[in-house]
Order: sequence, then structure tokens, then C-alpha cells
Amino acid sequence: MQFNERLIDLPTLYHVINRTPITINPDNYVVEAIVLMNQERCHKYAQSSYISWDFRLQERSLTDCVLVMEAGKLLGIFTQQDVVRLIASAIDLSKTTMAEVMRQPVVTLRESDAQDIFMVLSLFRHRQIHHLPVLDDDGQLVGIIGEADLLQAFDLVKMAGVVEGLQQCFQKPTDEFTQANEQVEIDQMRYQTQNYLKLWVEAQSREIIQVNQQLQQALEEFRTTQEELRQQNEELLTAREIIELERRRYQDLFEFAPDGYLVTNTAGVIQEVNQTAATLLAMPQEYLLNKPLVLFVAQEDRQIFSTRLKNCQQVQEWEINLKPQKKKPFLARIKVTAIYDSQNEQIGWRWLLCNITERQQAKEALRQAHNQLEARVAERTAELVLSNALLQKEIGQRQQGERILFTNKN
Repeated sequence: MQFNERLIDLPTLYHVINRTPITINPDNYVVEAIVLMNQERCHKYAQSSYISWDFRLQERSLTDCVLVMEAGKLLGIFTQQDVVRLIASAIDLSKTTMAEVMRQPVVTLRESDAQDIFMVLSLFRHRQIHHLPVLDDDGQLVGIIGEADLLQAFDLVKMAGVVEGLQQCFQKPTDEFTQANEQVEIDQMRYQTQNYLKLWVEAQSREIIQVNQQLQQALEEFRTTQEELRQQNEELLTAREIIELERRRYQDLFEFAPDGYLVTNTAGVIQEVNQTAATLLAMPQEYLLNKPLVLFVAQEDRQIFSTRLKNCQQVQEWEINLKPQKKKPFLARIKVTAIYDSQNEQIGWRWLLCNITERQQAKEALRQAHNQLEARVAERTAELVLSNALLQKEIGQRQQGERILFTNKN
């Protein structure tokens, strides 16, 4: 192998840019970004069951950051460090959007501005960032450069080859002092290269392990939260079914009650009505809704009805004449109760309607029968008094005749 073949061919930014970064919308939730990052990482690890140091750029995938995009424009960036920060702050990641937590403004690089790979390394160190989105002259996203990918692009295998090439080239020095000096420099370069490589690999390994553990913890917490939400949802569905059954039960009681029931707002406009009330008012239920109850009060009683409704406080009961559509008025007994909300504000009235015409008729018939009986009793009493007087008179006359007769005999 010739020395020239072992020289390092430094890559350009064109070869370092990852042109398929993970992107997400600002309206998506943080948990979705974490799932995307974790899925991409798992997909990457599944392709190889061992750690390879053959860093081929075309096979890499940045799994430690997500770019927040909207309408083709870069809005922000979200990294694994942000995940750790949010987990430590105990924020609900399932309800927090990317727009709330993304980092902005984002440090970017124009693709046409520079091709110096060392300038990009300096930018990473100066700005203390690990990811650098690359934009074209129109501000459209071209890709992203990761600090780890940039270091990998130096082709560390070839760097080690440079050291070996230098050793072979200086094996036949003409000057022993120069040979010893160059050998020391080569050994020093090899040591520094190996030391840098070792430190870099250890740092990257620690960071990858730490971030992976944090992501696994976040994912486990998300799954736990998801399971709790599922259980709560099942409990809510069960409670909802129970409430629905109770509501149907009371609705049936309301619909098929023997008396008429109405629900109105505070102005007396009908909002609910059962079948019995619809029958009393001689109108289908659906046509009674949103109609004022006063329309079904007899004309002569409407003023009294309105006055009592305005002055009604808790529970009142009175009798009033109702006038159904196209039917004769009837006397009804009305019982009204106020309805209050959770803030103790009145929101309407409950009405109980009962047709007491037959009851009044029976009461009137009973009164008339009682009067007739009283008259007959009085008449019969008078007859008995008269008969008793006549009988007393007849008894007196007989007694007088008997005395006269007795006197004549003597």
C-alpha cells in the first residue's frame, strides 16, 4: 500500500448532510415525537445486532432530534435533551404540543454559504449545539448535520492508516536522529489519535446509553399513563351506561305518568312535555315544545296566571281553567316547583297538571245529593211534626170524651 493511498480524503458538507430527517407538525403532541424517535432508533438497531465502526453515511439516521415543520418552513427543533428536561419537569407529554416546547429560533446553515467542514465543527462548539439544519437559498429545508455524523465522516479507519503510512515511509531514514525524532512524532500522533478515538467512542456510548434509558423510561411512563387513561375511559363508559339507564328509567316514568308533567324555562316556555300533558292540551308533544304555556290558559285566567308565575317562589298550587286547542276549557289543578342549577340559580319550572273537571262534577253532584237529602229530611221532619201534633190532638179529644162518658155514668 502506497503512502498516498493512505492520506485522509476529508469529506465535504454535501456528503455529511442527512437529507431525510424526522419531521413533525407543531400541532402534534410531544409523545408522538418521542414515539417517532424511538421507532426510528429501534429500526436502526434492528438492522444490525452488533456495534459496527464502519460508519457509512448513507445508512445513518438521526434519531435524537425532530424538526418541527409547517407548510415547508422550519419552525423549531426538538432533541433528546428536551425530552429529558420535560420529563424532569413532570409535564403531561400527552397534552403538550410541539409548538409549546420546541426550541426556537433555530441555528441554521445556508448550503451555499460554506463548504468548510471545520467551520461547521467550530459552529457546533461555539453555539453549543449538536444539530445544524441546512437550508437552501429559498429557505427550504435541505437536510440536517449532526455533530456525531460529522465526526464519523472523518473516516477514522483512514486516519489510523495515515499513521501506519507515515511509519512505513520513515522506515529508512538517512539520519538516525531524524529517524528517532520522526518515530516519536509518529508514536505521539498515534497515541493522540487513539486517545481521541477512545474518548470520543466512550462519550458517544455513554450519551447513547443514557439517552436510550431516558427514552425507555419516558416510553414506559407514557404506556403507564396510556393504560391508566384506558382504565379511566372504561370506567367512564360504564358510569355513562349506568347514567343512561337511569335517565331512560326516569324518562319512562316521566312519559307514562298518569298526570300531565311539563318543564318550562323561567318565562314559562315549554321545553319538555309528557304524553298525558299532550293529551290534556290536545296537541302532539313535538308541537308543544317552545310554546308558551299561557297560550293554553283560558282567556279570563291569563292575567291571574301571569301574575302568579311572576310571584311564584318555591312550590305553589292553584286551580285554573285551561283551554286546549279546539276543545272546551276544563278546570285544572296546577302544582309548580322551581328548578335550580348547581350555582343555585333558577333555570325553570316543573309543572304538574291534573284535570279536575270530573272531580268537581262529582263534588257538585255530591253536594246536590246532600242538599236533596237535607230537603227531604226537613220535609219528612215537618210531616212527622204535623202528624205528631194531629195525633196529640186526637189523643186529647179521646181522653176528654172518655172523661165525659165516665161522668155521665156516675
